[in-house]
Amino acid sequence: MLRGGHLALGITVGVLGTILVFFLLEMFSSILPSGNEYWAALIGALSGGAFSMLALTLEHQHNRAEIERLERLKNLTHAYSLFEHLGEIVSNVGFLRNHINICLEDATNRGVPFPIFAVLPIAGTFERTRVPHEAKSFLISQGQSELYNLIGNLDLQASGEFDAFERSQLDRARVLELAKLLRNKAGDWAIEVSPENEEEVSGRAFFLSEQIERQSKQLEALLKQSLKALHGAVSVIRSSGNSEFGFAIKDEYIQEFGKNIEEW
Repeated sequence: MLRGGHLALGITVGVLGTILVFFLLEMFSSILPSGNEYWAALIGALSGGAFSMLALTLEHQHNRAEIERLERLKNLTHAYSLFEHLGEIVSNVGFLRNHINICLEDATNRGVPFPIFAVLPIAGTFERTRVPHEAKSFLISQGQSELYNLIGNLDLQASGEFDAFERSQLDRARVLELAKLLRNKAGDWAIEVSPENEEEVSGRAFFLSEQIERQSKQLEALLKQSLKALHGAVSVIRSSGNSEFGFAIKDEYIQEFGKNIEEW
């Protein structure tokens, strides 16, 4: 039996129709011309065939609609997955850049000798989100090559930035083993270091400060790319069947950062 049961129903009705024709012909055999068996067989076959053809047509339409429904559901599943993973990347990249920028601004305002000393550690570790290959392949199948190229290795780039930040924090901690970071009641920073370690501390702190400032710019570019990809994923969801889909970024920093996304 095919899905939907239309074929089985058509055959059943066809058989019953044939039996009914035989029964009626038998009842009225006295007023019908001779050879009623022939007519019964012919009419029964025609009626059964007609019902079967109708059932096959209905079955075909049902199967086609079901295939289209399952295809839309599969496409939406991939699109939602893409949106979810890109959203995680946007959130983590935005959080890290905001954290670094706040610390660098504090370093400038408080006169920290080297900005890296003002960039405080973050508790825990960042989630290394990977965009599923199935979601990327889905974009190719839908002709979304521009969005596919925009995403590229976005997840790997984000993971690389998280790794770089964590390494810089380890290096910062090693430098602070050779020096003491002080902060007075007014909130101003100062560094206390012995003469024999002064050159090493200054050199390493200078390098790390340049590195963290460069990373802030890299994170800005990455956040822009991630936000554009996220909005692209929303368009894919809408074109895949959920035309009413929408979202709102709750993080105020990311919200403010992306307010001019149409101009990028």
